[in-house]
Amino acid sequence: MVRAHYHELFEGDWDVLDRAKKVASRTYEFVEFLHKVLKIDASKLSLPRRETITYHYVCHLRGLGIKDEGVKFLQQIGNVDFRAMEKTDQCCGFGGTFAVKYPEISGAIVEDKMNCIAATGASTLVCNDAGCTMNISGMCHRHGIAVRTRHIAELMAEALGLDINNW
Repeated sequence: MVRAHYHELFEGDWDVLDRAKKVASRTYEFVEFLHKVLKIDASKLSLPRRETITYHYVCHLRGLGIKDEGVKFLQQIGNVDFRAMEKTDQCCGFGGTFAVKYPEISGAIVEDKMNCIAATGASTLVCNDAGCTMNISGMCHRHGIAVRTRHIAELMAEALGLDINNW
């Protein structure tokens, strides 16, 4: 969370602190950047085929004050059948070292998240955090839940006709 905490690394180093604050002030979460800076109109995008999608609200978004920009963005894209997930803003249990230090708690949290995803009937989970993606997709795979986990940038690329599998 560069915007919220990067400057803390340089407390007391006045030569670098100001530059760190400038970097932090120009740092955005991806969907936030699309919405606030680029002002992308997602209604002009459309997936090549109908896809049922649900969304995992990653924890760091709360710290940035981001509410539902990702969901709103997804709901505008053509051929997206959005399915709201129960407990969408509940943590997936990864949290960096949390999953290693407290594996039983982490496992119970991600299993609950997996059940919420499965209950939507969605074929795709949009998750914009690598740790969450790894944790959730691993649990789904181990339990035979057929859901594909993708970053919203992948959906955008597909909607633009880009073949990201050949990059």
